[in-house]
Amino acid sequence: MVMSLILLNFHVDQVTVQDNNILIMHKWSFLFINTFLILSELFKLNHENKIPLKEEEAMLCELQYEDIIGESAITIVSRYVDENGHKYAVKKLKREFKNDEATVKRFKREIDILHALKGEPHIVPLIAYNEDELWYIMPYAEQNLQQYITSNHQLLNIETRTNIFERILDGISIAHSRSILHRNLTPQNILLIDGEWYISGFGVEKDYSRFSQGGYCTGTYYYAAPEQVDKLKDATIQSDIYSLGKILYFILTGREPSNLLDAPSAFKFVIKGAISEKIEDRFENVSVLKKELLKYKMLQSKFSFFNLDHMTVREYLSQKSGVESKELYEVIMKSNIYDHVYY
Repeated sequence: MVMSLILLNFHVDQVTVQDNNILIMHKWSFLFINTFLILSELFKLNHENKIPLKEEEAMLCELQYEDIIGESAITIVSRYVDENGHKYAVKKLKREFKNDEATVKRFKREIDILHALKGEPHIVPLIAYNEDELWYIMPYAEQNLQQYITSNHQLLNIETRTNIFERILDGISIAHSRSILHRNLTPQNILLIDGEWYISGFGVEKDYSRFSQGGYCTGTYYYAAPEQVDKLKDATIQSDIYSLGKILYFILTGREPSNLLDAPSAFKFVIKGAISEKIEDRFENVSVLKKELLKYKMLQSKFSFFNLDHMTVREYLSQKSGVESKELYEVIMKSNIYDHVYY
C-alpha cells in the first residue's frame, strides 16, 4: 500500500500543467485514487487476518459439517471435520430455546463450567465457544459409556469396569472440589476420547417432564436423585453420588438401573451406600465412595484368587488375619450351600 502511494505521488509531481483547471482535476483524481487504494488495502488486510471475526467464530467457519451425532430435549450435537481430517463435536442450543431465558442461562453455565475446569483430567476439553450464538466445540468422541458397555458387555472383566468408574469418580471429585455440581450424570454424558474417559454435559438437561421413553433421554430419569427430580435447586453433592451409584450398577451389569435387586453382591454395599433414598444415608463425598469401591474391589480380587467352589467359609476365614462384618457377609452371600455342618 505504501509503495503504491509513493509511485502515485511521483507521477503527479512530474506533470507540468499550465491550466489551473487541469491542475485541480489532477488533484481530485489523485485524492479519489488514493482513497480507493487505502480502502482496498484495508479490506485486503482484514480479509487476510480475519479481523472482523473472533477466533472461536473463525474456527467454526473453517470446519465442515458432516452429520448429527446426538440430540437431547434442548441441544443438538453435530460432527464437524477440518481440512486435515480431524473430527470435532459441536454442541448447540436448539433454535426454539434461544429465547428461553432459563434454558439459555443453563447452556451458558455449562460453557462457563467447562472453561473453569479447562485442562483438568477427565473433564471434556473446551476447544472453542460462542456465548452469543450458543455453541461450543469439543473433541469428537468415539463412543459414550452407554454405547461402550452395551457393545462390549460380554468382553469386560471386573477390573476394566471398575477402572472406568474410578476415572469418572476422579473427574467428579475435581468438579466438587471447585464447588461445581454436575446434576446430569448419565452414561450418555461419559465420553471415550482417544482411549480415555471424559465427563461432559454439566447440568443442561434439568426439566425431567420433557423426558420421553422414545427419545434421546430414554433412561436418564433413572439416574437422577429423587430430590433433584422434585426440585432442581435441592441438588447437592449427594445428588451426584446417587447418580454415580446408578452408573456403577450399569457399568457392572450392562442394564439400566430400574431395578437394583440384582446388583452384583461384591459391590452391593457400595451401590446401596450411594443410592439411598435418604440423602443423609448416602456417602459423604466422592472420596468416601471411592474408598469403599476400592475396598470391595480388593475383596472381589480375593474371591478370584481363592478357589471358593471347594472351600468352606471357615477355611476362607482361616486364611485371613482379620475379617470385618461386611466382608464376612459378602463371603457368606457369595457362597453356595452344599451341606449343613453342625458344631
